[in-house]
Amino acid sequence: MSTAAPAGGSGPGVFIVDDEAALREIYSDFLPIRGYSIVGLAENGEDAVRAITALEQRPDLIVMDHRMPRKSGVDATRELLDKDPHLAILFVTADAKVGKEAVAAGARGVLVKPFAMDDLFVAVSNAIKLTK
Repeated sequence: MSTAAPAGGSGPGVFIVDDEAALREIYSDFLPIRGYSIVGLAENGEDAVRAITALEQRPDLIVMDHRMPRKSGVDATRELLDKDPHLAILFVTADAKVGKEAVAAGARGVLVKPFAMDDLFVAVSNAIKLTK
C-alpha cells in the first residue's frame, strides 16, 4: 500500500519504494534536510507502479528497493520505464548481484545496503543530475 508523503523539502521530488517502514521513514526524514521533496511512498513494487503512474507530475527520482513482496524492484523498474522511459530510478538493494540487472532494466544507479547517509545523498544527487 502506498502511503501519503510527508511534508518537507522544496527541491527535486523523490518517490521512495521500500518494504521496510523504518527505511521509508529514514529516507523521508533525511532527504528533505538536503532540500529534496518527498512526493510519495510505497511499500512494494506493485503499489509503486500504481501510485507513480497516477501522479500528475512525475517525480525527479524514484528510490527503488529490490526485494519486496508482490513485485520486485527490477520488475517494477521495467514496468515503470515501459510506461515512461524518462523516469529516473536509483536502485537501492542489499543484493549486490542484482545491480547489473537493475542497470540493464534502466536504473540510473545502484546503491548497495548498508550505506552511510552521505552515500545516499551523493547517489540521489548524481541520479538526478543524469536526468537534467
